[in-house]
Amino acid sequence: MTRIKLIIKSLVFLCIGVGIFLCVQEVLLRDFGTETKHTKRVIAGLDALEPNSVDVVFLGTSHMYAGMSPMKLYEDYQICSYNLATSSQRISCSYFMLKKALETQHPAVVVCDASALFEDKTWNYNVNWRYILDTLPYDTVKREMANAYAGEWYNDGRLSVYLPIVKYHTRWSELTAKDFQQDSSGFYYTAGQYMVSYVQASPWTVEQVNEIADRMAKNTAGYRLEDEAGSVKENTFSEPLYAPELNDNAVSWFEKIAQLCKENNIELLLIKIPTNYIPKYSSGEWNSLRSGLTRELANRLDIRFLDLNYEETGISFTKDTTDGGHHLNSMGAEKVTVFMGRDLLAHYALRQQKRPEYDSALELYKKIRSVLSLHSVTDYDTYLRLLLEHREDWNILIAAQEEYTSGMTDADYEKLEALGLRHVRDGKYTDAYLAAIQGGTVVYEGVSNRVLSHKMIIEGATVSLESSGWNTVSGSSIRINDSEYSQKRRGLNFVVYDRESGLVIDSTNFDTFTERRVGSKNYSYLTAYHERIYDAGK
Repeated sequence: MTRIKLIIKSLVFLCIGVGIFLCVQEVLLRDFGTETKHTKRVIAGLDALEPNSVDVVFLGTSHMYAGMSPMKLYEDYQICSYNLATSSQRISCSYFMLKKALETQHPAVVVCDASALFEDKTWNYNVNWRYILDTLPYDTVKREMANAYAGEWYNDGRLSVYLPIVKYHTRWSELTAKDFQQDSSGFYYTAGQYMVSYVQASPWTVEQVNEIADRMAKNTAGYRLEDEAGSVKENTFSEPLYAPELNDNAVSWFEKIAQLCKENNIELLLIKIPTNYIPKYSSGEWNSLRSGLTRELANRLDIRFLDLNYEETGISFTKDTTDGGHHLNSMGAEKVTVFMGRDLLAHYALRQQKRPEYDSALELYKKIRSVLSLHSVTDYDTYLRLLLEHREDWNILIAAQEEYTSGMTDADYEKLEALGLRHVRDGKYTDAYLAAIQGGTVVYEGVSNRVLSHKMIIEGATVSLESSGWNTVSGSSIRINDSEYSQKRRGLNFVVYDRESGLVIDSTNFDTFTERRVGSKNYSYLTAYHERIYDAGK
């Protein structure tokens, strides 16, 4: 009996030790920031899906995860889909993400973005593998991916996949509180999309990008200053300034994806999410030369290729991109998704179905979409229209600074008055102005030629407002629970916070001193709201 007790105690001690070891190892896993968090949620959301519930799976890089909205596809067409794209996802990684999906799903269509077919051959880092490897559960797919990973040029090998502590044991000094906070599993309310509100226009048109790429591809001339003679010597080079080519390794893995789809009776669709960047600035650029090479590959493999850069998707490269044309923002993603929905239904036999988990997620998606819309707008008329539409959901705080009246027209005042404001038109040149609107009801409004301040409690939050014109201190303040949110710029400063969550969702200034009413924003408030919505969807 004593021997049995000893064995039991030893087993219990061993189990506790293994448990502690696994917890420590999980904490030490490298945190790649937003990409790690997003990838964890993508895979957890995939695991949470009902078996055989998804008809379309999306694969690709950040172009795909930012540029395709499964929830918009569901909202408009009742197509259940899931976005398995991750940042800088190699085609090899896409292959294993598809294998992971096929453990529980049998999609009718797999849609793969073409960007990674042109992987830069000089890439020698493993980050885009580790997003996925460190997140996958220990199963057959992880084992197969680990073997492929070890077969690449990375030097940490397959052992680091099964025992990540081998790779990350030096992270002790880097640990922060967030390393000890783990996301719960559950359906990802975006179904894998990464939603972005920021707007930054591309400086080029599609035609200009193609012209630049063509010119660089034909340019083999050059010169060199000969130091000895001090003369300029013309040279002809064997390679042009730009010579796009498919990555052989990426093509090989894409052929494996095509074979895997064929074996499972799945239609494979190759697309290009719209981007508008020139070769000089980005390895993720796109142009007619790359498009032509991709179409040749698709024809050889007998696969449809849909280049959305050259389709009538309604995309505006001045309004629908988030970083100068490299990625779409969420408004652009919805336009592309609407186009794709029509195409998918026209070419493939897809179920149009309603599912409870997608219905619930859609309600959360709509909430953050309304906030994203507000967040992305720097146009005065559109901004005021959105405030009016959602005035019952949001609390709105306004503080003028320096001078807010000179550029205002009757139409501008009317939009503010539609919110219930009655004294904003009474302001004279360099006057101070404050307003607070709670759930569509004006709870405070004031105008003065002196410094104006007001304090109140709105739904449990302590709100302190201050405004002063050019003749006085010339400043503004909008504080909620002692945190400052005003842009502190000339004109009208708006702060909007969501009544349900109690979180600030927007801070915008319009320089109404001029008729241009230039808008400026603080984009830092969206992340907390996104986290709150994710928590609600778990």
